[in-house]
Amino acid sequence: MSSKTNEERGDTSVRAVPPRLWKGAKALGAVYELNDHCLQVLSALARAEPLRCPLTIVMHQRPLWSALNAEARSRAAQNPVALLDMQFKSEEWWQKALQRSSKRCNQMPPPDECFPGNQASKLARETLMLAWPTARDDQHAACLMFGMSSSVAARVAALTPQHIEQIASRHSRELRPRWEHRPMYWRTLLVAAQGGDDAALREVHLYSLQLIATEVQKI
Repeated sequence: MSSKTNEERGDTSVRAVPPRLWKGAKALGAVYELNDHCLQVLSALARAEPLRCPLTIVMHQRPLWSALNAEARSRAAQNPVALLDMQFKSEEWWQKALQRSSKRCNQMPPPDECFPGNQASKLARETLMLAWPTARDDQHAACLMFGMSSSVAARVAALTPQHIEQIASRHSRELRPRWEHRPMYWRTLLVAAQGGDDAALREVHLYSLQLIATEVQKI
């Protein structure tokens, strides 16, 4: 009885399964660009006199933000997770935001402004214009990259350009830096990026994925 393998016998009927390209991979470059824009705005706000940003992550790390140059910013931005959040865990918020009404989404006071008006609208539009096709192509990728619940990912996938413009213009104050209540996360990211420590930077990026995965599982 022959013990030859299919390959040794020249049998090509059994082949390895060809690798599949992850649909979300094509959005990574755009996520990096969005992150770079976010970091650029926060750095500029930190350098302004007087300080124009009420965020704890900026006030407590102002020297690091002020020293963030283009090269370090680019390194920090190459994070697989979007560093901006637009209520992506709250289906209730999105349900109300999509209602055809000029009223705010809820009766609570609007959040403190962390980005100036024009910058907030621009960043919100940029975030939604990236989240929208990502959710359409691969909702699982949208959940990981943007920290979305599955129900919000479905709603974002169904957006229209009119919806995006409406939400970006009316609710840009809801746009927040991700993990704004984790100052040590941001300090570690900035130190690793400015120090040129590739290993430390990879650790931060992996930690970002761990945080997102944990958060998504709890939704």
